[in-house]
Amino acid sequence: MKQMLDPSCHDRFIKMKVPVRFNKRTAPYFGVVRCPKYKFADYQNDILHVHWCSDSDMESMTRIFSKKCIEYQQHRYMNTKKSLLKLPNELADMKAK
Repeated sequence: MKQMLDPSCHDRFIKMKVPVRFNKRTAPYFGVVRCPKYKFADYQNDILHVHWCSDSDMESMTRIFSKKCIEYQQHRYMNTKKSLLKLPNELADMKAK
């Protein structure tokens, strides 16, 4: 089969009346595709420098926003206990909270 792949040997097989066969190159059903080599560390470094979290203003704003979210989680604005529930809420009660 290796000799049949070489085109210079085809005449010899034709003289012997042997049909020239080529291997069918097939990929397995669950094949592996080779990924071309690239500089992952360089690309990752570029992405980290361009990403929105690298901006110092955005970082401080995110920190403030997350702090406020945690503060609001501690207050229960939708209190459903009937004994504590007072409707409608008065402005003084909301300011106190």
